[in-house]
Amino acid sequence: MLNKKIIKSIFIFFLPLYLFAQYDYYIYDIENTFDGVYDERFATILLLDTSWEFKFPVIDLAKGNALQLSFDMLVDEVYDLYVVFSPCSPEWQILDEPITDFIEGFNENPIFDYSFSRNTLISYINYYYYFPNEDIKFKRSGNYLLTVYYHDKENNKYSKAFSKRFVVSEQALLVNAHVIFASDVTERFYRQQVLFSFTSNNIVFNNIYERLYVCLLQNGRWIDAHCNIKPTYMKDNIVYFDESAKNFTTFDGNNEFRYFDIRSISYQTGNLAGIMHDSETVHVYLVPDISRRYTQYLRQPDLNGRFFISNDLYSNINTESEYYYVHFAIKSEPITEGAVYLIGDFTNYEIIPRYRMQYNYEAKQYELCLLLKQGYYNYAYALVPNQTDILNISYFEGNHSETENEYQGLIYYREESDRYFRLLHVFSISK
Repeated sequence: MLNKKIIKSIFIFFLPLYLFAQYDYYIYDIENTFDGVYDERFATILLLDTSWEFKFPVIDLAKGNALQLSFDMLVDEVYDLYVVFSPCSPEWQILDEPITDFIEGFNENPIFDYSFSRNTLISYINYYYYFPNEDIKFKRSGNYLLTVYYHDKENNKYSKAFSKRFVVSEQALLVNAHVIFASDVTERFYRQQVLFSFTSNNIVFNNIYERLYVCLLQNGRWIDAHCNIKPTYMKDNIVYFDESAKNFTTFDGNNEFRYFDIRSISYQTGNLAGIMHDSETVHVYLVPDISRRYTQYLRQPDLNGRFFISNDLYSNINTESEYYYVHFAIKSEPITEGAVYLIGDFTNYEIIPRYRMQYNYEAKQYELCLLLKQGYYNYAYALVPNQTDILNISYFEGNHSETENEYQGLIYYREESDRYFRLLHVFSISK
């Protein structure tokens, strides 16, 4: 009898041919390269470093540390799923280059590992996938897009379920970084500035204004990342980004994230207003929030927008945690200059109808209900001005230079002889 490893290899080898031959439609979406969910049956999507779940997802090219993809499908039958890895440019455009330049093994892999939910009101299947693994290893540093497809049985085709970004880094630089109040005196009470420099023992930098590509992210968000930041100067092979780069290295401080805790509904925590349940569903109502736009800064620990899954009753949090309908509300007069959105890692900061709040004129508040898995969540509210895709977080949350934020810096470089940008280093620094 063929063992599991041989069967898996045969399946992977014939997977692309099988897809093209059997189904009417099969195409990669080369435009949407952001973190996004395209089928609402897929929920609680997490891409985590196996060493620490709150770490920015980076694979060290030399160490080959593993990332864990986990997600739920809100169904009670198993679907054929597979994951596709696509190398991208620093601007997140999928590269039209031979995949063998970037990946050793297969860039299309089936997802075989799953478990059914147990003792839950809403049935789901928890899938998980670790990589790099024996079927895929990364040969080059840079940006990569992970996309999961599922077999749409009704339409007899493979459809896109969701996508997640991650990076592979060489971790080849010596970096010195810190966060200060904005150097501009008119901004120092509400903005923060990231100052950093770097050098290398193995690379002699040349033509840094053309060959370097640098991005700064606040709390891991790509949607408002500052990219293509130009260095201030270079001396003795040390590249500096100092106070004079303020237009590109300065961020709104915003505020600490709000939170709610639904690990247990046996008792009501401070911001749970009420719990209603029947034989099929549970509804959790949060205390209506108020704007913090003009309030003083109050220090409180947060997860910088993240969330984690947990419950107080069962040991297997992945398959024994319930899904609840969580009701959000924020008091406000009707706003005509834009739309109100709920944001956090659990929404991917997506500006889509699913996360747009609706106004309740009777209650004088914006409202939204989402189906979420038991756990601990950070969240915030943002205004998106009309005709834009800009998140104005400070509109509801306020803006403070004292806020504890985490910044990620990504340093790309391309030698004259290189065809692609290399991701030389990723660093994280907190205020």
